[in-house]
Amino acid sequence: MNGRRRDPQGDDELTLRALLRPHAVHRHALVRWTLLAFLPPFATGRLVASAVDAVIAGHAGAAAWWLGALAVVGVVGAWASQEQVRATAWLSEAVRTDLTRRVVERSLGAGASTSGRGQGGAELTTHIETLRDTLSNTLRFLPGVFSAFAAIAGVATLSPVLALILLPFVALVVPAYAWYLRAATHATAAHARSEEAVQSEIALVLEGVRDVVARRAEQRAMQDVRGRLATRREAVVRTTWVSTAGQKLMQLLLGHGPLLAVLIALPWLLERGSLSVGGAVGAVTYVQRTLGEMFGFVTFATMSFVNLSVVLDRLRGLAPPLPPARERAGSLPVDTTVRVESLSFRYSPTAHPIVADLDLELPEGDHLAIVGPSGIGKSTLAGLLVGILAPTSGRVTIGGVRVTDLDDDARRQLIAVVPQESYVFTGTLRENLAYLRPDATEEQILASVREVGALRVVDRLGGLDAQVATTTSGLSEGERQLIGLARIHLSPASVVMLDEATCYLDPVAEEQAERAFQRRGGTLVVIAHRMTSSLRARRVLVLDGDTARLGTHGELIDTDPMYADLHGLWAADPTPA
Repeated sequence: MNGRRRDPQGDDELTLRALLRPHAVHRHALVRWTLLAFLPPFATGRLVASAVDAVIAGHAGAAAWWLGALAVVGVVGAWASQEQVRATAWLSEAVRTDLTRRVVERSLGAGASTSGRGQGGAELTTHIETLRDTLSNTLRFLPGVFSAFAAIAGVATLSPVLALILLPFVALVVPAYAWYLRAATHATAAHARSEEAVQSEIALVLEGVRDVVARRAEQRAMQDVRGRLATRREAVVRTTWVSTAGQKLMQLLLGHGPLLAVLIALPWLLERGSLSVGGAVGAVTYVQRTLGEMFGFVTFATMSFVNLSVVLDRLRGLAPPLPPARERAGSLPVDTTVRVESLSFRYSPTAHPIVADLDLELPEGDHLAIVGPSGIGKSTLAGLLVGILAPTSGRVTIGGVRVTDLDDDARRQLIAVVPQESYVFTGTLRENLAYLRPDATEEQILASVREVGALRVVDRLGGLDAQVATTTSGLSEGERQLIGLARIHLSPASVVMLDEATCYLDPVAEEQAERAFQRRGGTLVVIAHRMTSSLRARRVLVLDGDTARLGTHGELIDTDPMYADLHGLWAADPTPA
């Protein structure tokens, strides 16, 4: 395997050819059994013709011999089909394993360097399993295409004239099937995209329903949903039309057309003596059975191949290609000023930009709150600022170095993010808290614990040497957040991002944690869960989906109606979100 010639585009290419290429043993086994399975469709009509002619001639023994040969061919065909299924299963499983590895590698490799959205493992697993099933079905029925050539070859042994009559139908199958396959693939892909767009639009509306109602945007939201539904309806109609038209065309070329042509030609051939009665029966057997089976293959395999193409396309979208190797900055910048220059980001070339031409400067020690309605792109901007996402255009630098160019060690020492869902791994509390600063003393650990308000959690669990587990520690979501906040407070990071990191805390605990990071020093960026966070920040960045406005709380409350509305809404809502 190490000596295998690599594809110019790299081994991470997600195409059917690239996925099948490494598995030569299974591919060759499938080809061998497929060639053996070629025997029954070639010999069946000929053996039937010989048996019928022997019966008409009164040679019962010869007829029995031909029928026995037909039974042997059937047994060989069944055996070959069984082994063909086995080879298909081995190849499909090997491809699934290889595909899983490639998708995970691409997702991990692209995680901090691309503009693709992170996707859940469940979605990737569903696509991979779908691909395995459709690939298996496609490979299993793909050899059916050889049945047409076997039938033509068999008919030629009975009557070359009949073979010439059938050839135009088979010749027309190739361009007709190419159109059918291409049209079905495009229609199905458009259907899949429209379905995902509908689900995404509905999820976005439901997630931000309170903001939609607060801004009296119910009609706009419903118009957006109706537009997505109309697009999906058009895609469904298109898919149905292509499927029906393609199946009718294939049925004409592989079913009704060839059989009708043979039946019209048989009386003339029988009258001329160019074909025996047995030959006529054999020819009809070829056309009705073999070409009929070919039509069944086309109907089934087309949708399998279409689904295969669509799933591969979706996997390419979920797991972006590995980024080209770049030289990483290993030394730490002396200055930790964060600069955002003409920053833009969108999830696809045709998507509406989440961030558009943003310019921003965060000097050392700054305290910025980012606010805006739900789903507006606050967390996306946070990912861009810390280098988890790469911008579509523009750049984010810290001390003059692009954050995406920092190596892992430098990034960990400069930047820390506390997400909404804080992670607690199996081990002691001490190990959890000192994970980013393993040389910290007990006094330093406890100082950070006290600062963020997590001391009661440590005391309840039995001290720093208490054991906790990933899922069985009995910690509440708020306690997990306090541990995560203490871990980052203790870390050496100069730039800290709190991405709704206090959403499970009450307002008093939230204020204590934010004040602790203010006293800690360094740059603090808060994705506000409550609007009260903006009151404590030196500056506030307001996002509304089209523009970004920067100012102090006092400036924005007087000049920005949406910011004032958000504050009024939160002040009127006594329950935390």
